Amino acid sequence: GKWGVEPVITHGHTLCSKLLLSQVVSTIKEHAFTTSDYPVILSIEMHCSVPFQIKMAKIFQEILGPDIVTCLDENTLPTPADLKRKFIIKGNKLSESPAEEDSEAKDKYADQDDKDDAEKEQEKDVPSTIDQDWSNLVALPTLKFRGFSLPGKADQISSFSESKIDTLAKKDLLAFVNYNKKQLSRVYPSGTRVDSSNYDPSLAWATGCQVVALNFQTCSDGLQINRGRFLEN
Repeated sequence: GKWGVEPVITHGHTLCSKLLLSQVVSTIKEHAFTTSDYPVILSIEMHCSVPFQIKMAKIFQEILGPDIVTCLDENTLPTPADLKRKFIIKGNKLSESPAEEDSEAKDKYADQDDKDDAEKEQEKDVPSTIDQDWSNLVALPTLKFRGFSLPGKADQISSFSESKIDTLAKKDLLAFVNYNKKQLSRVYPSGTRVDSSNYDPSLAWATGCQVVALNFQTCSDGLQINRGRFLEN
């Protein structure tokens, strides 16, 4: 492949180099289940134009093929054991209900904007249009957090920075736990952690967050806690 012709993966506004998407997906396919058969969630932050989204869909279909889970029950999710050796794509998806997607409904917990400058800068390049072929591959659509009283469906996922988790837990821990009984939540390290350090994942687990992302580049205390928790897997 050539730069500018194929989709690439990188981390904006950092020193990370670029990698061809096709090479990354092939590597994931080769090593995804080396140590565990449990499903792999591929979190895609889309910054590609529609023509490149079409290319992305083709790459994923050609390399991962039938191992991609393209549909989940919006009421009840399968167990990780039900999805062994499968890939689940998380990302932006065309909404079946535009009215719901455009809804500005929210409660008091959704008012705080906790994104740091690096995260806000990255969001500027997010495309306004999602291709249908790509959308068909997304089984875990992202949903903007609207508050504890307005959870999404079981097959939707909202993302929170580590600082947002701390704030929400202090405001109403029980409400956060109950919210996570209705839909999925993903937690990620602050964009200011340029040294690839980590937060303590214990609070995110305690609130019921199901997808707690960490930086794996450094052997931090947070990463050791994570390894200990999931050693059995």
